[in-house]
Amino acid sequence: KCQFYSYEVDAKSGKVVQVQLIGALAVGSASETEKAACDKANPQSQITASEAEDLAWAIARKNVPDLSDSRGEVSFDQGDRYIWTWQDKSYTLPEGLTSEPWQYPTIRVILDKQGRLMTYLNTTFFYAENQ
Repeated sequence: KCQFYSYEVDAKSGKVVQVQLIGALAVGSASETEKAACDKANPQSQITASEAEDLAWAIARKNVPDLSDSRGEVSFDQGDRYIWTWQDKSYTLPEGLTSEPWQYPTIRVILDKQGRLMTYLNTTFFYAENQ
């Protein structure tokens, strides 16, 4: 209700491939009452890096329940936002094929410092049939 997102869904599997924050009620033309309700429902306190990583794992496992940290490599950046990336670097593309910018099955979750989802990307479905 307070943030607006754009979704991309894989037509074959029905799984969410990408989510992108496109705006928030606080910057829209909503009434002051609606803005106040959103601010109250979504306090602006910052989450810790550990909380962000737990949240990223939870988001990633919603679409890929069997996702494990032993199956892939995880990187985590704590700049002005939390960027969590999981990649299965054991995967090799078939000879002659390339993939950019992600050459491995990848799940990427970007959260702001308050723990709100900014971006979700999941390319694992594109690689699943070829493994």
